[in-house]
Order: sequence, then C-alpha cells, then structure tokens
Amino acid sequence: MLALNVIAILLLILSYIASWIPADRIWQFAFFGLAYPIFFILNIFFILFWVISNKKKYFFLSLFVILLGWKHIRAFIQFHTLRQIDPSEQQIKVMSYNVRLFDLYNWTNSKNITTRNKIFELIRKEAPDIICLQEFYSDDSRKFDVLDTLIKLQKAKYYHVDYFKNRGRVQHWGVATMSSYPIINKKRVQFVNSENNYLIYTDILFKKDTIRIFNIHYESIRLGREDLLFVSDIANNRTENIDITNKTKKIYWKLKSAFIKRDEQVRVAMNVINKSPYPVIICGDFNDTPSSFVYNKMTSSLFDAFVESGNGMGKTYVGNIPSFRIDYIMYDNNFRAYNFKTIKEDLSDHYPIDCNLILQRKSTKK
Repeated sequence: MLALNVIAILLLILSYIASWIPADRIWQFAFFGLAYPIFFILNIFFILFWVISNKKKYFFLSLFVILLGWKHIRAFIQFHTLRQIDPSEQQIKVMSYNVRLFDLYNWTNSKNITTRNKIFELIRKEAPDIICLQEFYSDDSRKFDVLDTLIKLQKAKYYHVDYFKNRGRVQHWGVATMSSYPIINKKRVQFVNSENNYLIYTDILFKKDTIRIFNIHYESIRLGREDLLFVSDIANNRTENIDITNKTKKIYWKLKSAFIKRDEQVRVAMNVINKSPYPVIICGDFNDTPSSFVYNKMTSSLFDAFVESGNGMGKTYVGNIPSFRIDYIMYDNNFRAYNFKTIKEDLSDHYPIDCNLILQRKSTKK
C-alpha cells in the first residue's frame, strides 16, 4: 500500500507540472492535468486509509503533496456565501453560455423550438448586463431568428456578433456578445491554427468608464457522434464487437491535437488581453480544465470569478464525456467578483455561468 501511495503521489505531482508545460512542447503532460481530480481523490483515499489503519505517520505523505497544490484545490472546489451588494456600487452582471446552437440539430431529443425558448427565458430571467454566447447560431428567416428575438426579450440590446460560417446569406454560426451599455468598438482576433475558433472583444461605455469584454472560444476536441457513442459504450460496459484499440487511438489523437492548438491560442489571447488600455472582463468556453496550461496562463494575470466567489465544484460541461469545469468568467484587478453561480439547466451540453463584477479604482495588483 505504501508503494501504491507513492505512485499516487507521483501522479498528482505530474498533474501539477502539467499546468506549466505547454502541450506544443511536451503534449503527454496534458493528460496528467486532465486526470487531476482522479489523482486528488486517490490521495484523499490514502490519507483516510493510513488514519484508519493506525499508521498515521504515513498519511502526511499525501497530505503534504495535496497542500502543495493549493492553487489546484481552490480552482477545483470553493465555498462562498452569497453577498448583498450595495446598490451604490458600480456593479455589472455578466453571463457566459455555450448555447450549442440553441439546439438547432435537436440534440436534446425534444422539439428544438422548446429548448430554444427555454434558453431565451433563462436569459430573460437572469437579466445579465453582459451576455457572452459561444456556438451562437441565427437564421435571418423567421424560422430561427435568434438575434432579433434576444434583442427584443431582454435588456442587453446592443450587440457584437461575429460569424465564422455563413450559408445562403441567412444562416450564421459564430459567437455573440450582448450589452445593456453602448458599444463603442468591436474587433475580432482570429487564431491562425483554426478557422472556427477565435476571440472577439467589445468595448462598452459603462457610465464614465470604458470596459473591454473578451468573448473566447478555444479549440474543442471535436468528438463526433461515433466517438461519443464509443465513450458511452465503455462507460456502460458495452464492449462487445467494438474495436477498442483503434477507437481509443482516434480519441487520443484528437485530444492531443486540441491540447496543442489551445496552448498556441492562449498565447495569442493573452498577448491581446495584456495590451488592453481598459479594464477587462473575459468570458468563454476554454474547453480546458483548471489543471491545464491554458488555465494557468490565463490566471497568471487574471482572476477567476469561480475561485473568488463561487461555491461547490462548479462543473460546466454536461455532455457525454466526463464532466469538467471548462467555462469561465475572468477579470483583471479593476474588479471584484461576487455571487458566482453555475445555473444547472440542461438546455445545452454546457451550463450557463454568471456573476456580479464591481468596478473598483483602488485595487491591489495580483
């Protein structure tokens, strides 16, 4: 058991190292980062085992290494209570949501118009001042005119929509940022290693201040229907007549490709973010966990709203592969975050997240 404990400790240390090693240099480390929750729980088990077996001198081994990764623990689980905010404070309610094309292809196995309307109602009810939507879709015809509907039903009337794909001049795929404050500047920054992934930033006039809102969608794994069915079969122990080796290799290489692309993309994003002349808020689907190089790079100069004001484990992905926290709201030291929450509504393969950000002028550098 002691030997197994040492192995578990080494695996946990490798998951820490993964957040510092870019995948385009040594991509194998990224898999250890992805498995951090497993290695963490495994070491918790060994702590309990040594305590129960009355060999308490050994439980310090895992405890010490777990505490070495305190930043990982804080990004993994949080405990904060709701805070009443003074109405006189300059607060902005921000929401980020990967809407999965508003169920365009009926992934929820229901009438997709019902899912779409439920998403509309959720946004209307939450009433954010800023909404950042990823996997946005709209059709200029009356069948699926999402943009026009969103403008009408909630208070964020100003919008910045940027599409990576258009079909027949009426169908559009992209990302969208909507604001209840006037937009004075818009820009798109394309990631050179992907046609479908990019960031947009939107400068808004918030009272007497200009704030720059970033909406980012980093590279996804791009698992197809066949890949997801294979994962589901493995999870449910249905392995008869399945070519496990080849299918596993296929997913493995897709993961590798996505790791490498995201690490290249985050360098581009942080270069743009760090040059902002205005206070910044970042929303997005990063497609990566808090144990990744992407997250470590982002939080080198930004704050994570979940860490500062969230509660629980904060998982946001609810698709057919294991659930992780891959959607984020971040900000620089011009803000404080309060009342971060993950809204547990199964209308997409992501949960929406939102929080209150208060603009402050006297803040401490991170």
